[in-house]
Amino acid sequence: MTAQRPANTVLFQVITGGQNRAANQPPDTTAALPRAPHLGADALAAQMAELYALALIRDLPLDAPFAPDDVVRIDGVARFTLHDLLCELHRLPWFSRHTVPSGDAFPAGTLSPSRQGVAGHRAVLRHGCDGRSVLDNLWPDQPGPDGSGRGLSAFLALCPPRDHSGGEGAAPTVHCAMSHWSRWIAATTGAELPFPGRAGTAQQGIATPRDLAGHTRRHGMQAPYGAALWLLARGMPLDAGLRSGWNGPRLMAVMTEAAQRAQALSDRMRARPGRMVRPGVTAARLTLMQAGEDMQTGGESACLHSALVLLNRHCPRLLTWIAQFNTQLGTGRFALPDRDGGHCDGWSPLHFGQNLMLPQMPSLHPGEATGRTLLVGTMMTLLKAVFASDSATLPGTDRDLGAECDTLAANMALGRLMSSGIYPSESRQSLRMGQSLALQVLRCALESDCGPASLTLTDFDGQRLRLCRRGQGAGLSRVTLEVDGVAALWPSQGESAGPILTAVV
Repeated sequence: MTAQRPANTVLFQVITGGQNRAANQPPDTTAALPRAPHLGADALAAQMAELYALALIRDLPLDAPFAPDDVVRIDGVARFTLHDLLCELHRLPWFSRHTVPSGDAFPAGTLSPSRQGVAGHRAVLRHGCDGRSVLDNLWPDQPGPDGSGRGLSAFLALCPPRDHSGGEGAAPTVHCAMSHWSRWIAATTGAELPFPGRAGTAQQGIATPRDLAGHTRRHGMQAPYGAALWLLARGMPLDAGLRSGWNGPRLMAVMTEAAQRAQALSDRMRARPGRMVRPGVTAARLTLMQAGEDMQTGGESACLHSALVLLNRHCPRLLTWIAQFNTQLGTGRFALPDRDGGHCDGWSPLHFGQNLMLPQMPSLHPGEATGRTLLVGTMMTLLKAVFASDSATLPGTDRDLGAECDTLAANMALGRLMSSGIYPSESRQSLRMGQSLALQVLRCALESDCGPASLTLTDFDGQRLRLCRRGQGAGLSRVTLEVDGVAALWPSQGESAGPILTAVV
């Protein structure tokens, strides 16, 4: 007797991906995170030296002419010149070995996006410490039109900081009128257009790096949204490759989506293992090591001790200046009540041979500083891509739109850096991660459109990028990326071999 046996059933599973991905299904943009920066002793010494230098010049005017012999006074006796300060940085071995790298290792001027690239800008440190070009490396922005100013972005003056309610609420949809978006942006970020003849609530202007740090802490998202509103109100043309469906509400919706993705990516980066100790903690440990009070051992302590040896050997005057500056400010000191109920100012539980702590500034939470720099990089890349940034100037000015967006990104990054909550290498990485995220958001937006479309922009490193959408039949489409005319992988698909930074494209 034979038993009836059912035939084996073969099950097929369709895997969606590649060319078969539906046009309305966005690509995965959350798979890859950049490698966390790991600094050797020489790189760590250079990073801390940059932060010390920025702290020392935090009260210099941003828009005044400057010269190498300009004097910075610490107190009634101690003083130094900008030439002296830059020479101290130049003596560190990291800067002398990494003058023209792949994009990750010269002073804070690395944040200075150049329309012609930054190779020539990076090479300055090889040629000594005797000119304005070297001083430009310390300021991550563009010089003024006459070559004498350190140059704040015009957007900071066109869209001054304003008080806002800080109210939260669901963002309008892409189908809402622009008036709804304007009210929502004003309520959540404070960004709004000034009305002629109406008294505004503009706050004090930005005159120094300290002011810039306070502005970015209190009004971090006002400038990007304010710039977008201002450009739309002035009728700035959109990129010629965009289709007619792009308008103000569409841009606001894309920017809001990008901001949400940037916040999510920032949270993931903050939670990843292996994150470096914050600069404030590093500075405190350097202070203890200098006094012989640090008892910790291990690889991290050995690296930190080697960094301190390099700082003492190559830039001792910088350490002296920051110690004198801390003495003047009372950094690391406490006020305790005495027996009579008064205060004993200047008390410290430890004796500091040299107080190398980072002076207090209007600071962010250490995680927020990195996240907001990433957010600014995302927003500025979106504006450069959607508007005709490579061929247009700001209405009523002779300023190039793309360069102005780069300058605003650099200004905001400097404000974050002045808070001493992040390292310069993290700030540079966050800007470029924001740029990569913006490209992915634009990729999704273009794939949801119908018909051919393209976007062109110049990235933070002077490379020309082009996003091109081509239909592939049956309602499918594909968006490709070109860098300087050559097809390239999307940012999340590759990393740089550089010691600190990951790839942009």
